[in-house]
Amino acid sequence: MPRMNAAVNLLWLLLSVLGALALAHVVGVVNLNEKVNGLWLVVVAACIYVLAHRFYGRWLVL
Repeated sequence: MPRMNAAVNLLWLLLSVLGALALAHVVGVVNLNEKVNGLWLVVVAACIYVLAHRFYGRWLVL
């Protein structure tokens, strides 16, 4: 079971990094002269919603 826990934690870490990179792309940190594609906004929103759902669910269990 500890390997499963490590794999799940790695998945959450990768999801967080993906959300942070997508948000950096949206606000112009990655490339200032490039126009923002709407798909990056969807990726940011999905990552934030999934992470918020996880932490809110854990908070409700307490």
